[in-house]
Amino acid sequence: MPTSTATSTGRRMLAAAGAALLAAALIACSPGQSAEAGPDDWTITPVRWNTALQPHAGVADQPETVDTVTDVAFGMPVLTDDAAGGFWAMSSGSWLHIDADGATADRFAVEAGDPLAVIDAAAAISPRALLVSRNDGRPVLSVLDTATMALHDLPGADDDFAFGDVAVHDGRYFAVRYRPSAQGYVDYEVLRIDPADGARSVLFTAPLAPTDAAAAAPELPPVAIDLNDDGRVHIASPSARIVLGVDGAVSHEQPQVADFPLVAAGPDGTALWWGGAPRSSSVRAVTTAGSDEARAAISAHDDCVGSPHREALTVSDSDGEHPLPFLCGARAAVWSGGAWVVSIGGEGDGVLLRLRAPGADD
Repeated sequence: MPTSTATSTGRRMLAAAGAALLAAALIACSPGQSAEAGPDDWTITPVRWNTALQPHAGVADQPETVDTVTDVAFGMPVLTDDAAGGFWAMSSGSWLHIDADGATADRFAVEAGDPLAVIDAAAAISPRALLVSRNDGRPVLSVLDTATMALHDLPGADDDFAFGDVAVHDGRYFAVRYRPSAQGYVDYEVLRIDPADGARSVLFTAPLAPTDAAAAAPELPPVAIDLNDDGRVHIASPSARIVLGVDGAVSHEQPQVADFPLVAAGPDGTALWWGGAPRSSSVRAVTTAGSDEARAAISAHDDCVGSPHREALTVSDSDGEHPLPFLCGARAAVWSGGAWVVSIGGEGDGVLLRLRAPGADD
């Protein structure tokens, strides 16, 4: 079908806008000198990716752009692994896929109004499918075919008010659902969903207060979820860090005050949590590669006080919780390919990076 002039103009405007956001970051964005990490250091490695738009099945023709590799661009608030060692990153209508080898496998943009421009959360089902949540007009959970970019909506319910974060484990889907509460605000629920028939069960529910996550207003207070390999559910809410055991019972709960809580669980249950005020720690992170611009953006997230990067980072493992004095205020995080992939920053200072614990292989 012929492309309309309005649609072509919209894509040119989208490409131009993206180029404008990248322009400042791409100037002199050459790799800096690598630092040496000790055996007790965490390591941070910025991800380099090609900003050129590429054709993709199921997506409108992409404007012609120039191959440019960078490690600083714009913030990516949605991350998911790809079930094959790589990851997907999304920001409104901008999509990026990095494969297990670190290469830019897909990079394309869709226009405002496209359902693919309003993805609120995503989780990998398989190398070809993602579970996604959208709240554009109506709340809906969908399975996205990443080969064709076709969305297949899951059965809904009349009392679906809004959906938040999603996760996938052992063939089951999980989602955060918000519902109006009898007390006058909203509760959040963690749902387990059978993909065969859409049957739902509520694993956990808790109230949210109007004062929760004030900085996130007017959006609903964020609640993040993730699962590790044995099926434990990690929940980061504005008021608590919670772990549900495989039997669904609360096995751990730690109070916190957070505007933008976040959690990303590794396979063995070691988890990164963002939320609350920083605590003193002698742990060190070393940035082992990256441009000067990426390094500066990463260093800006060392300060959780007096900056927009307010949520401090904590790691939990079998020995308890341990504060980490770096990467405050992440936008998104996910375990993929033997490391955590973390998104920080916004327009002009957005960085995707790999974070590895001491002793982890590169």
